[in-house]
Amino acid sequence: MSNTDWSKPQRQAPAGLILFFGNNFRKLFKIFFPALIALFLHKSNSDKTMLYVWTGIGILILVTVSTIFSYLYFRFFIENNEFVLQKGFLKKVRLSVPLERIQTINVKQNIIQKILGVVSLEVDTAGAGTVEVKLTAIKEGLAMELEEALKQNVKVTSEETIKSNATEETASGTRERVIMQLTPFDLLKVSISENHFKSFLLVLVLANWIYTQLKDFYDEEIKRLAKEGMATAGHFDFTIWIYIFLFMITVSVAISFAMVFLRFFDFRLTGNGKTFRIRFGLLNKREVNVPLSKIQIISGHTNPLRKLLNFQSLIIRQATSGGNIKKKQVIVVPACKENNLLKIEKAAFGEDDSEFSPPLRSHPLLFIRSFVLLSLTLSTLAFFAATKFPFVWWAFAILELYSAIMFFLAYRKRRFRLNNSLIEITRGMIGTSFHRMLTHKIQAVKFRQTILQKRRKLAGITIYTASGESLKIPYIDEKQAMDIYNYLLYKTEITNKPWM
Repeated sequence: MSNTDWSKPQRQAPAGLILFFGNNFRKLFKIFFPALIALFLHKSNSDKTMLYVWTGIGILILVTVSTIFSYLYFRFFIENNEFVLQKGFLKKVRLSVPLERIQTINVKQNIIQKILGVVSLEVDTAGAGTVEVKLTAIKEGLAMELEEALKQNVKVTSEETIKSNATEETASGTRERVIMQLTPFDLLKVSISENHFKSFLLVLVLANWIYTQLKDFYDEEIKRLAKEGMATAGHFDFTIWIYIFLFMITVSVAISFAMVFLRFFDFRLTGNGKTFRIRFGLLNKREVNVPLSKIQIISGHTNPLRKLLNFQSLIIRQATSGGNIKKKQVIVVPACKENNLLKIEKAAFGEDDSEFSPPLRSHPLLFIRSFVLLSLTLSTLAFFAATKFPFVWWAFAILELYSAIMFFLAYRKRRFRLNNSLIEITRGMIGTSFHRMLTHKIQAVKFRQTILQKRRKLAGITIYTASGESLKIPYIDEKQAMDIYNYLLYKTEITNKPWM
């Protein structure tokens, strides 16, 4: 229960003045950057020291005054079942957001906000392509109170609605329960299964940047050291190269672990029957609230190493508006075990005991065609390169064999099935990915058939969703494709359930 009277205008935390100052300074610097460059580059015989000093003092005064007025004129409150935000002293802005339009409320905290003891709160609404309301400096306890107030102050219009809501809350339970949380050992397993080649490239980019910076100041010395290093490396035996390789792998794994640990530290997913709440982050803390009704697709990905470690990564895609796909609308669960996946799907999709249909596979022609096109490209490149490097044909043969194996695995893993309420599409090569969604949340279905497909009595289906992600069922039997097309349209037309 909130102890704050939200009908009265509220200000952000005074500590936020530092954040406002930095933000205003950045905006002012962008505006006057060309003038400042011209001032510093202007040649003059006179001493310009005092001009620089007074220019700096003037900028500081302007930013300070702008910050104070921005802080004093920024108010927010709840009025007439609307969340109202007022800001601006030269150009006044009043933004009113109906509470029933609010979809998600996200709480974030970066390292500077953590030092200042404040958080930022963002409010997303149905139909908004960007964040409509953002409070950048609010006390964490007050942010939690405001979040609850925004959720609970939706106006009820009838006794029937009151009874319906009461029954629903009683049945589902409003108490938040932990669905899953990750330990440091779980994050270690995630980091082991990450793409370490990407981390290795990051090390190379950083090393190249350091080399470039030092070269500008110590050109001759850097050249000498590089020459000596190359000469020394020429005398390394095979054992030393193995140690260097192992060292680089260790560094790559350490970087992967640091990145995973900083991003997903203290990851916790909780639910109350209506909303998922996801909290994670060490330096930049985030709290994301996802209404279950807004979830469109749940996707999972695993590879041989993750399978050995008994987990898979999960992506929860929310509904977007106007085709706008934002990163914050894609929730990543870095490590999810099978029992946790069942809990998440049960909460998001409900219970469905009906059996899935037999798996439907794409025609082998899809993969044969792709393999032939790749083979023609590789053989053309090999033909021109073999004039100077005869061993290229061996590399071409190895690549051909590797490609054939990958396309065969892609054929084996590509399948589609459905039951009374769910669609599932699985695909992959070395790793395996699945995508699941409720049939009543389909936005559009397209029946696709090219001239070549028509001759072979093949067709494809494309399923469009409110998350901006489309699911494809390519190269299946023409009659089966038409049956699926009609069935999915039927399922979307007869449902009364909300898609968002």
